[in-house]
Amino acid sequence: MEEGADGKSSPAEQAATLMAEECARDFPLWRPHLHSVFVGEQRMGFAFGYRLGEVVHDPEPLTDIALSTLGENPEAGNPVVLQAFLKAVGRRDTDLVRRTIDTLLTNPKLHRYAPMILTGLQPPLASLLRLVGLVRDGALPSRTLRSFAYGQAMGHLSPDDAIVFAKAIYELDNDSAWTALELLYMYCFGESKERWPKVRSTTRKFHMSGKLMLANHANTHDVHIWKETVLKLLEMDDPDLAKQLTSQLIADSEAGAHSFEIPADVAQKLFERYGRVVWPIFGAQLVKKPSRATWTLSHYIGRGLRGSSEKAGGPIDALNEEVLKEWLAQNPSAAAIVATMIRPLKQQGDAYAWTPLARLLIDRYGHDKSVLGSLSANLHTGTWWGSRAPHYTKIKTLSLTLLSHSKATVRAWAVRLGRDMDHWLQQEQREADARNVGRW
Repeated sequence: MEEGADGKSSPAEQAATLMAEECARDFPLWRPHLHSVFVGEQRMGFAFGYRLGEVVHDPEPLTDIALSTLGENPEAGNPVVLQAFLKAVGRRDTDLVRRTIDTLLTNPKLHRYAPMILTGLQPPLASLLRLVGLVRDGALPSRTLRSFAYGQAMGHLSPDDAIVFAKAIYELDNDSAWTALELLYMYCFGESKERWPKVRSTTRKFHMSGKLMLANHANTHDVHIWKETVLKLLEMDDPDLAKQLTSQLIADSEAGAHSFEIPADVAQKLFERYGRVVWPIFGAQLVKKPSRATWTLSHYIGRGLRGSSEKAGGPIDALNEEVLKEWLAQNPSAAAIVATMIRPLKQQGDAYAWTPLARLLIDRYGHDKSVLGSLSANLHTGTWWGSRAPHYTKIKTLSLTLLSHSKATVRAWAVRLGRDMDHWLQQEQREADARNVGRW
């Protein structure tokens, strides 16, 4: 309902409330006209319906008018007044509400209105399962069940009943699995401490099933809920779930998901808590023949196109260096691939330093020119504002630290880096001079 600046009801709501009271006082006079509040737009429908449900002497005649009008108007019907009316009536006449729910679930002409009306009535589990049955039989699209995620529509259910309802929806089809996940997520919203421990196991089963694939699923709201529930599940030690999620992320990349469509927070959590378990699975995919899938995966868990080369890394930054060191010892040919994925630089005071992973690659695999080439390519990726001269100067200074490296290839690379930075510094100066004389 709308409120004015002072926190009181808006003038429109007050007018709707007064009209409801007038209608209740002289119902026979208003009765021939009441069908109109059940069709078309009704901006103050809830305020009118709720107040009328509070004050009308006999609620059954209006209920009959509402059901008849809605049944005769399959396209233009608006159930909001009836929903609010029954919500108020339910405080004193639960039998009428029960019978109305039964009519909604029995009469094919009223099926389409059942989900919206029931969300405001705290229906019993049996009624909710009948509603799921209508979806199963094709009488309703599964998306209509999403309305139970909001407005505390499931707040009256015990955790056990909420699980039964969600499972029934989950078993309908793959799209309905997303609805079931959202219902349990929102059921716990604001009540997580009490409810989450009881629904955790069911939520985990949803994720373990393989139905919740991110590829070709454009609903960012669903992806957000997928991420939040996964992160919550991974707070407990669960290597089997970590393996399943890793396999799913790989399958998503193979099915065409873009690296930006897959939440990076999940890979970061996997590397932080389960790096030794999941990295070999990721790594096995990365060393396969280059494809769009391996490119997507490397951009997802690596730097990809994130920010600047000294500030923004990827989930791989969270991987323990020892895990990567052991894996590279068994897969030395993958060093160049890893080099394309990491953040090579980090800010250290006013200067640059090599990140631990970059230093590992330089020291252990610097004999491989492709590794050094990948690191070079990663030095300048990202976005820029203003002069790049400080960046080039810091890289040149850092390259000097490698001139005494034990590997000749690294020493030669350091020399080339210094020369390259001199070239780009000169270019930067020429552009600055040109701007000063008005050529840019």
